[in-house]
Amino acid sequence: MLAFIDVDGLKATNDLLGHAAGDQLLRRVVDTLRAHRRALILSCDTEGTSSCALLAMDIEKTTERFVLINVALVAHAHASISVGLAAYKIHDPLDTLLARAGRAL
Repeated sequence: MLAFIDVDGLKATNDLLGHAAGDQLLRRVVDTLRAHRRALILSCDTEGTSSCALLAMDIEKTTERFVLINVALVAHAHASISVGLAAYKIHDPLDTLLARAGRAL
């Protein structure tokens, strides 16, 4: 399972409050993701403001996990994320998997 993660409002935070505020927002989001990362295998930065994570879960469990993460983010960090999920299919080239996750985001 591949998840593309976009921090909602990050660009607006950077533009309106400055990059220090954007960095603080990112730290709150990352801390929350780390607290819920039991199945996280790999994370990486992508171009722009999105990141991706490779997860060892099915789509239902992954969706449930990200719902819980968003609940925690709203409650404790006054933030939220948007997530695009793509399930790996046998013999999928990486660019196909990345494209599906990007479209889902």
